[in-house]
Amino acid sequence: ADLERRLMAKIAETLTGLQARCRGFIVRRQQIARMALFREHVEIRRPTAAQADKLMESNVAKAREQLAAAEAQLEETQGQAARAAAQRAELGTDIYMFQQNIENR
Repeated sequence: ADLERRLMAKIAETLTGLQARCRGFIVRRQQIARMALFREHVEIRRPTAAQADKLMESNVAKAREQLAAAEAQLEETQGQAARAAAQRAELGTDIYMFQQNIENR
C-alpha cells in the first residue's frame, strides 16, 4: 500500500511536470508565432527602395505644385497692391484738386 502511494505520488509529480513543460512549450510557440506575424507585418509596411523613390517624387511634385500656387497668389497680391497704390494716388490727386478749388473760391 505504501509502495503504491509513493508510486502514485511519483506519477502525479511526473504528470504535473509534463503538463508544466507542455504549457511552457505552448506559450513559447505562441510567442514565436506572434513574433513571426509582427515581422511579416513590419516587412509588409517597410517600403522598397523603388516605392520610397516613387513616394519622394510624388512629394516633390506636390511641393512644386504648392510653390507654383503660392507664386501665383503672390503675383495676384502684388497686382492688387499696385492697383491699390494707383487708386490711392488718384484719390490723393482728387483731394489736392478739391482743396485747390476750395482755396481759389
